[in-house]
Amino acid sequence: AAGLVFASLAQRSAANRRALDAILGALPGEAMVVFDLNLRPPHVDRDRIESLVAASNVIKCNREEWAAVRAWFALEGSDEEAARRLMVHTRIEAVLITLGGDGAMVVPAGGGLVRQGVVPWEGAKPGEGDLVGVGDAFLAAVVARRITGGSWEQALGDGARYAGWVASQSGAAPRPDRALLDRLLQP
Repeated sequence: AAGLVFASLAQRSAANRRALDAILGALPGEAMVVFDLNLRPPHVDRDRIESLVAASNVIKCNREEWAAVRAWFALEGSDEEAARRLMVHTRIEAVLITLGGDGAMVVPAGGGLVRQGVVPWEGAKPGEGDLVGVGDAFLAAVVARRITGGSWEQALGDGARYAGWVASQSGAAPRPDRALLDRLLQP
């Protein structure tokens, strides 16, 4: 399955914007296009972000970023109602919201709200490891499961387990071996 994951912070340069536009234009219509919002002032270009939301079929954001999207698109109601309103006006098929210590949730088109709590890695001690890279690890596992046909429930579970392991490690990109990945990304 074809797919692309990109983030808004990479859109700070004109060269990156042109490159992303070219890639988006070349993707097949059924591709999974995941936009990871990273709203970090002063690097917030509302017009660009709105156009990228419109070009994507999945958006991933944290609570604060979701609040900004809701305000920009005038999306009222609960998170689920707001996500469904966004789907009516865009090609978005799922809104994935990370909730920090409360886990994550997804509102998929045609389905109900799915929630997943945090999954701490066994043996991890509070204060060990760090949170750098946890969101990216979560999203990588979610996308990997979805493009191979997994359900949102499976995808969020994989994402939570992988994020829990990454959070127990030092550095943004710890390297799991194959056996560990097999344990993390359960069938």
